[in-house]
Amino acid sequence: MSVDQIVHVVVGLAVFISVLLMHFSSPAWGWVAGFLGLSLAQSGFTGICPLSFALRKLGFKEQGASCGNA
Repeated sequence: MSVDQIVHVVVGLAVFISVLLMHFSSPAWGWVAGFLGLSLAQSGFTGICPLSFALRKLGFKEQGASCGNA
């Protein structure tokens, strides 16, 4: 899996889980989904994503970096 794919899966699951918790537990969990959405928006504007930075530091590859794909 590439860094971009992992970021999409992690953030998507986090939003889904926070919405479920908001529905079944407490409306305060909506702040988590809001924070994730805001983080995705700033990442789109600035190109800075803390999760992708951490994943690259852990050794995960960018998309197209393996098998000679560019």
